[in-house]
This record gives sequence, C-alpha cells and structure tokens, in this order.
Amino acid sequence: MKRSTDEEYAVLPPSYDEAAEGGGEQYTHTHTEHTTHTATLDFDGEYVKTLPGIIKLVEIVTSLICFIISLTTSSPGNGWCGFVSSTVFFISLVWFFLNLFKLIQKIHPVRILIEWIYYLVLAICFCIASIVAAAFTGVYHLPALGAYSFFGFVCTAALAVDLFFQFKVWRSQGVSSHSQTTTTVTSSAAGTHATTEVQY
Repeated sequence: MKRSTDEEYAVLPPSYDEAAEGGGEQYTHTHTEHTTHTATLDFDGEYVKTLPGIIKLVEIVTSLICFIISLTTSSPGNGWCGFVSSTVFFISLVWFFLNLFKLIQKIHPVRILIEWIYYLVLAICFCIASIVAAAFTGVYHLPALGAYSFFGFVCTAALAVDLFFQFKVWRSQGVSSHSQTTTTVTSSAAGTHATTEVQY
C-alpha cells in the first residue's frame, strides 16, 4: 500500500508469523516542506552604522566629489576620469539602497560573484583614473586634479576593502553550498534507527 501526499509512506505489511518473530512492520518516512518567500520592503537604519554601510558611504561621497571635479575641470584624460567616477557613484548608490532596504537578500546568491567582479573592475579603473589625474596635476598646474587624485585613491581603497569582504562572503557561501546532509530513518516494532550522512 502506498499513499502520496506531502508525506509519503511505503508500508510493507508482514505476515503474522514474521510479526511474532520480531520482524515487525517496517516503513520509510519522507517529509517534504514547501517554503514561500514574499518580497517585502524592510528599512534597515542600522546598516549605515555597520562597516559595509560606512564603506559604501565613503565610495558614494568620494566618487561624487571626483565626478563634480571632472565636470569643472578641462584637461586631457578628463573624460575617462568623469566616466569612472560617475559609474562608481551610481552603482555604489544602487548597492547601498539595495542593502539599506534589505532587497539584496532577495537576489540570487550569484549576485555576490557579480558584485565582486564589479568591485574588482572599478577598483582597477578608479586607480588608473587617479594616476592619470595625478600625472596631469603638475603638467597643467590644476589643483583640482590633485584633489581628484586624492579622493580617487581614497575611493579605490574603499573599493578594495569592499572587494575583500565580498570575496570572503562569496567563498564562505561557496563552501557551505557543497555540504549536504542526508538523514535516513528506519522504524520497526523492534525500535527506530536514524542514520545521518554529511557529504562535502
């Protein structure tokens, strides 16, 4: 006899002679749980007090300063500097609000790898832009380029720290995803036996 619902039982009825000898009734129990996630908008004001939140704010403020400087300065390489600083500003702002309203937790885990690649690429680009600004500071005698270079290196450092933390999170989730636990329960008239296997 087999009954299928959310809980499935496969029952093997023994003969009366087997039950008398201690064979008992044996069955396998399988339990299935269904979980439903509902997207909600939760504001987390404490996020701005955490280290990741502070780092994001540093990225936003410094990249915005660099972007404003690039708009008010005319020099070779200024287009590249403006493009990099504006890209970092807008993307960091998006990630900040995703974390602030806890929307980041509802995105697929692969987003950590995407965010990690983003930090890596933009940290390299911002470092190059800051070097370009520093190189042209003395040539064109523009103090604004020196300011761009300073804030650009600060933002690069913030991106590098963010990169480090995101890599640790991604690596820890990658290890945990390869761990599986299997539990087998066998019940009989003589008793219940449970076996747990952990696979990596």
